[in-house]
Amino acid sequence: MLQSLMSLSDEDVSAVIAAVHKYCGEHGYDLHSPQGRRTITTALELVQTKRGTETLMIDLDKRLHS
Repeated sequence: MLQSLMSLSDEDVSAVIAAVHKYCGEHGYDLHSPQGRRTITTALELVQTKRGTETLMIDLDKRLHS
């Protein structure tokens, strides 16, 4: 997972961190829980597939609730 972060731009890393914190906070997940780790992994996958950071929260919600 750390290697994935290292391949992203600073802007993308900041977007992933912000989205994960917001999503986990809204859903009551601890970042270190299985749900928190799944959220981090999913956010990284979404940014790496170049979906863009503008819709990251929407895409994250769709992906994790499908």
